[in-house]
Order: sequence, then structure tokens, then C-alpha cells
Amino acid sequence: MQSGQLACASVCFLLGVGAIPLALRAQGSPPSGDIQLDVKEAELPNGLKVLMVEDHSAPVVSFQVWVRVGSKNERPGITGISHLFEHMMFKGSKKYGPEEHARIVQSNGGTLNAFTTWDSTVYFENFPSEKLPLAMQLESERFMNLAITDETLKTEREVVKEERRFRTDNTPIGRALEEFMAVAFKAHPYGWPVVGWMTDLDAITLQDCKDYFRTHYAPNNAIVVIAGDFVPADAEAQVRRYFGKWKRQPPPPPVVTMEPPQKGERRVTLKAPVQNPMLLGGFHIGDYTNADLPALEVLSQILSDGKSSRLYRKLVYEDQTALSAEGAVLKMQHPGVFYAYASVKPGEDPRKVEDAFFKELDRFKTEPVSDRELQKAQNGLESGFVFSLKRVYSLGMSVGEAQLMGGDWRLVNQRLSRYRAVTKEDLMRVAQTYFTVDNRTLVTLVPEKSVEPSAAPAPKAPAAPPARQPR
Repeated sequence: MQSGQLACASVCFLLGVGAIPLALRAQGSPPSGDIQLDVKEAELPNGLKVLMVEDHSAPVVSFQVWVRVGSKNERPGITGISHLFEHMMFKGSKKYGPEEHARIVQSNGGTLNAFTTWDSTVYFENFPSEKLPLAMQLESERFMNLAITDETLKTEREVVKEERRFRTDNTPIGRALEEFMAVAFKAHPYGWPVVGWMTDLDAITLQDCKDYFRTHYAPNNAIVVIAGDFVPADAEAQVRRYFGKWKRQPPPPPVVTMEPPQKGERRVTLKAPVQNPMLLGGFHIGDYTNADLPALEVLSQILSDGKSSRLYRKLVYEDQTALSAEGAVLKMQHPGVFYAYASVKPGEDPRKVEDAFFKELDRFKTEPVSDRELQKAQNGLESGFVFSLKRVYSLGMSVGEAQLMGGDWRLVNQRLSRYRAVTKEDLMRVAQTYFTVDNRTLVTLVPEKSVEPSAAPAPKAPAAPPARQPR
């Protein structure tokens, strides 16, 4: 889960499986072949879409409900309500009391969790395969009969506020990333945090919750994904049994406000109770289906993935001006961002680190990467994707993400070939296209006692490196 942005309820443990799923068929030779998911589709009369991918390598199954609602579907005054609902979904329904859903899952050998992003809210159970009907029964109960009460709102509001304090307010990367998004996005709702602004969390009413649930938690606004050891025909019949009476609702209002092109560099200095400065810089990029995204992912691997990355080697090992350096590509339903960050070493001038930081980015514009760098980055992305499919949970997540974010689960089948097709020239082109000064946003996080970033005093002991941000 991503500190300050993604959040989850309950404790998450993922069921693993052994070999690559039987539902995955490698076509062609390894250098050029792709992995093809064999996904069965169905749609109920109420609009609920069902995607099923078999994997009989182990007797486990992952049942997931993807709701097309995230923080981008909120409005000022109720920011954070999507994540708040994620918590409320564990607090009881007409048939089950608070946390009883979780206790039933765990007592039957399963695990469960949920998470909220800018674009979606996802609920899942990982079970022994014979318990698949139980997963459906439990999910259908809370989706159709959730208890939305003053007591639940009161308790979960405080839980979410504490989570905000812990994951965002009290972590350097949480503060820096929240500020970055707020500055980078002036119009689009990606600019407000998934966890919500504190005053909005205080202001959300019970009627707000009821309206939001009725509008967004509808079968025609959801996707069921089933991955693992099951028979699709039987599973489809069970979905129709448990979810068939879920009532369709009018389509939720679409997000119509798009972010205009950035026409100048945006800089902000944020004072915070930290021991050493941090820099976080990034750029606007395309949406989930954009053809440049694979090249940007490969570039991000070379720039900031791990201790052998260019940014880490330069800032931490060679210059010894930073404690850590990492980055990520935020792939989102609407145009997202590419960013990287560095934790400045105590006593060092953040502006010196900034110069080296952006010089490393600018190198991609004029200097082709080496064959070894390109191959290593492509191998890392490919292996990470392929090995993730060894877990039925991740298999289902790949299908659900592609369907919700990109509009078509078949995008998963193009993933390896798109990584492999990236060339050195592609990396230079995307760097020249996106890494411009006018498209750049930079956040400098400094200790509260500092007046200027260059005057940051050296604390007695350096802070630990910031938590890694998942992609």
C-alpha cells in the first residue's frame, strides 16, 4: 500500500500458488512471445461484469470486486469518502455484525483486504477453492445490505483521521507526495489526496455516505474478477445466484474536469517536522492506455529502481549528497505523473542535489542508454510481471486493473510485447517530450526551523530513508 495515498482495512495476507497458471499460454519464442490470459466473460442483466481466469496449479481462489469509484469521483467537502467507505464496508450489514465478515473469512482459512486509489476501490478474499461460494455470499451481503449508521461513521471517521496522521502527516514521503499532487493538478481531482483532507473528513455527514453508496456501489458500476482453481460455468451460475438481485442504479456522473497542459514550472517549499530535506520532482504524462507508458516505465527503472539505478548511484554513492533516491510511474485512468525523489543528506545543500537530480533526467534526452541498461530494465519489468502471475491474487489484480483503468482486460496480453518493443530512441523521445521545464513540478521538503532550503541545519542523527512507493 502506498503511504499517504493508498489505504487498506484489515490485515492483508496473500495466498501464493506454485507454477505459472495453466490459463497462461506462452505464444512464440521467449524473446518475442507474449503471455496470453484466457479470460471468460459474462455480464448479468443488472450490468455487473464478471471476468474469470482459471489457474488449477493450486487449490486456491481469489474473489475480487472492483468498484469504479475512487478519490477522483469525490468533490470538495467530501474528499476521502471513497476510502472512508472502504473502512465502513467492514463494519457490518443486515446479516452480519461489525468485523464478523472478516472473522468468518479467517475462520474458513481465508484472508481478505481492500484498498482505495484515485480511480478505484477494490475488495477481495483469498480462499481455499471450495470456499468460493462463501466469498460470493459474504460480498453480496455487504454490497447489497451495508449498515450505514451514525455509530459506524463516527468510529471509522476517527480511524481514517488517524491513518492520515500516520501515513501522510507524519512521514516525509507522504507529505511530499501529497503536496506534489496538489501542486501538479490544479483542475483535475487527482490533486486532492485519496485519504482526504482532514477538514473534509470531519465534515462528511451520514446523508453524504448514504448518497455516495447509492450512487457508486451499484452492479453497473462494478466488476467481479475470479482467479484460481474453479470451473467458470459453475462460478458464473453462483455469481448470478448471489448478485443477481443487486439493483442497477443510474450511471454515476462522469469526471469531466480534465487537467489543462502545464505552461510553466511549479515549485513549492514545504516546511515540516523532518530532520533532513527531501526533493520530489515530477512531470505530467499520459493515461493508462497511452502508447508512451511502457517507455516511461523502462526509463523509470533505469533512473530510480534500486541501488544500482542511475539516480541512486549518482546521489548516494558518487556525490554522497543523499541518503536514498527512488521513483515511480503513476499509471492512472486519466493522465498521470512520472516522479522521482531523493532524501538529502544532513548538512547538504538541497539545491546542489537538485542540480544533479535534473541533470540525470536530462541525460536521457541526449545520451542513448547502454544496451545493458535497457535489457536490465526490460528484464526487471518482465520478470516482475510474470512472477506476479504465480499468485492468484495478483493474477486477478492484473485483469481487474486493465479492465477498470484501460477499459479492456486484454491489455494485460500486450504488456510483455510493449516492454520488449521499447528502444533507446523511444527513451530519448519520451524524455524530450515530457521532461521539460514547463511540465515540471518540484517540491522541496525542509525542516521547520529552516528559512531557506540551502540553510537546512544538520541534525544530530539522520532520518531513516523514506518508505518505498509501490508502482
